[in-house]
Amino acid sequence: MAKLLLKSDEAADQLGISRTHLYQLNASGELGPMPIKLGKCSLWSAKELDAWVDHRCPPREQWVQMMEEEKK
Repeated sequence: MAKLLLKSDEAADQLGISRTHLYQLNASGELGPMPIKLGKCSLWSAKELDAWVDHRCPPREQWVQMMEEEKK
């Protein structure tokens, strides 16, 4: 069974980038999906990462707007 939430190294692997690059993209707002904080652990939704890539990796501001519009 596929994981629903990914640790940073798993999320980076799924995107084909390094963990350092994942954190840089997240800090700069270039990574659309936000991590889910569980205690001290940051986890990313595997489904949201897939959807973000399917939408051609828009920056966070645009990604959040797109997700809000889909909920309507």
